[in-house]
Amino acid sequence: MGAAQGVKAAACRIFDDAVAAAAEKGPQGEKTYAFLVVSHAHFLMQSYKDIDAARAAFAAALQKAPGSITLWEGAIHLEESVDAPVRTCVALNFLCEVSMLLFYVICCISGSRSMFWPIQSVSVQ
Repeated sequence: MGAAQGVKAAACRIFDDAVAAAAEKGPQGEKTYAFLVVSHAHFLMQSYKDIDAARAAFAAALQKAPGSITLWEGAIHLEESVDAPVRTCVALNFLCEVSMLLFYVICCISGSRSMFWPIQSVSVQ
């Protein structure tokens, strides 16, 4: 076990112990429980990019407290942050396509297709 994995395991034990202690308090510890689970998942993602462990933390917590809005918001935010690069790429691709289409329309309206098509076609007679 590497030093980084040893630190991760020790930190996870601390989070697990704190989450368990909050869960034992029942309804009085509900907010603390949710806060600790969200913090644990955030730690796993930020420090280790461990999406599977973060998802597992939310899944286990939501089984114990399915009505916790804080846990649901944390789980949703996790999925949004994981999927963000894909959504950004799709949005940028769409904007590029729209921009090119708009540029083409402007060139057609102005009668200057040569601006859009830099390579002139050669007519063969």
